[in-house]
Amino acid sequence: MGYNKTMKNTIKARKDFDFEDSKSIAMPSFFVKFRRRHYYRGEYGLVASKRSFLHAVERNRAKRQLRAWLSKCKVPARFDLLLIARPMIMETTLTDGVGQMKKAIKKIKAIRRGQKANPDIQKDACDLNTAE
Repeated sequence: MGYNKTMKNTIKARKDFDFEDSKSIAMPSFFVKFRRRHYYRGEYGLVASKRSFLHAVERNRAKRQLRAWLSKCKVPARFDLLLIARPMIMETTLTDGVGQMKKAIKKIKAIRRGQKANPDIQKDACDLNTAE
């Protein structure tokens, strides 16, 4: 078997999926739970539950989409992310999904800097084309 570099930073152990004391952000297609780590490289985990997706094909597709969206974004270092797929992910396009992922990461960065994650701050942080 070859080395898969897209799976390099994934959470693999069941005990590492315990994000009990973590903060979370809700997006239309997924939830993001995140926690701060003391070592440099953060990891990510993907969850698509049987309750939300009845067939394995749907669960695998949801995780594949989350992985693709995450690969297009720059993830903040020293954070572990747990991405939980919602049923709406099946109707979401690549561009919409990448936009949602970037918005979620900007919210995480805002929380890391100590700003409140209210919609007004995030709208200003996401709209890079507006010049006022």
